[in-house]
Amino acid sequence: MKRIFLISVFVMLAGCVKVLPQGAAPISGLARVEAKQTQFAAENNFNHISNDTNIRLISALPDKLGNWSTERERYVINYERRQHGLGYSKRYNEGPRRPIWADIYFFHARQTGMSDGIESRQFVDLWSQSIIEPSWVRTCDIKDKTDTIETFNNIKFRKCRLATILGGKEYEGLMFMTVFEGTFLKVRISYRPDYKNFEREIDKFMNDLANSLNKQRI
Repeated sequence: MKRIFLISVFVMLAGCVKVLPQGAAPISGLARVEAKQTQFAAENNFNHISNDTNIRLISALPDKLGNWSTERERYVINYERRQHGLGYSKRYNEGPRRPIWADIYFFHARQTGMSDGIESRQFVDLWSQSIIEPSWVRTCDIKDKTDTIETFNNIKFRKCRLATILGGKEYEGLMFMTVFEGTFLKVRISYRPDYKNFEREIDKFMNDLANSLNKQRI
């Protein structure tokens, strides 16, 4: 069951379509989310795993990272309504033409006891399944299975390249992942192949994200 759920996490989180998954809901404010999630967990016997950290981290992200601002109409997406463990996401993009954008996810995948970084067994298992499982390759294809390690402001991420088809057009992509404050953090960045200076833009975005996260450490 654990393996099946971990696969389903990446099947959902890797999706590159803009349409919200059935059961997912945009949240314009998070003031009452924690109480609702506590009730949801109690009703479904999930009291042993809390979303408090995910809610705190996603809601504390600034309105702008790098040169990109968050989408107000898509401020936070709550995937917990679809399946417990899928967490929350927030999108950032350059502007209305959206040649490049990033989705940030915080989720626990019903896992506990993860150490921060990229060394814990839970992280290695989830990352490995994201690379090798055919069922994970749904709307985002793995373009290069030779993953690398990147460090931004002292936070280590595993990274791989993605290829995405949206509206009949091909987009390049990168996926970064780590464990932060005991929960999974995933960043998926997509951009047009003809987009210039994407490396500089992504580097600035990821460093600003890491800087923001370091300020939140408790």
